[in-house]
Amino acid sequence: VGDPKFPESFGYLRESANHVADRAWAGVGHFFVCQSILALAWAQIYGATIAPLSISRSIVLIAISIIGVTMGLQWAPLVTRMWHYHLEYDDRLTQLFRSFSEKDHDHGATAWREVDDVVHDYWRQKDKYRWLRSLSGNQWVLFASPLLLSLVHAVMLAVVVCSLPWWWGPYAAIVISLVFVFGLALIWKICKSVLLRPPFQHETTKAPTGAARR
Repeated sequence: VGDPKFPESFGYLRESANHVADRAWAGVGHFFVCQSILALAWAQIYGATIAPLSISRSIVLIAISIIGVTMGLQWAPLVTRMWHYHLEYDDRLTQLFRSFSEKDHDHGATAWREVDDVVHDYWRQKDKYRWLRSLSGNQWVLFASPLLLSLVHAVMLAVVVCSLPWWWGPYAAIVISLVFVFGLALIWKICKSVLLRPPFQHETTKAPTGAARR
């Protein structure tokens, strides 16, 4: 009979996985608070103007929108990177608990593997709505949320620029749109490898040194 205690690394890995996951979601929460303040300030300034926007107010609105767009483009890879840490810790944790047996690690040691099998079969094996199930991964929510609000600020920026009393306003709005699309493409390229990972990892029932199945 082996040692009934779990390996000491199991607790550290579980704590690390939970810690970085909490940090990722906390980062999104802080982002939403900041974006709410910016959007409220923008709406108050824009809504308080009955006549055409003055140059000074337009500059303030443009500055607020640029900050909002920049924050969204920055936060998306930031929280995705943090979730990448979680996925890597979770992979190592999964390899470890799938090596547990009731014979060597006491009663209930296989519970983690059994739960992982059920989740794997439902979310990754079923063909019906498989593409939709793949979007259930937290990395997609963490990635898309900042970018959606960044898009809102980009539209707000284009609206203000188009309303400027100069002939080049609409052209400037087109340039802003192209720059924003380029930023989205760059962010996607950076985060693509993390986003396309399965939402739930599932390892084979091999020894910890065995190759992991993606």
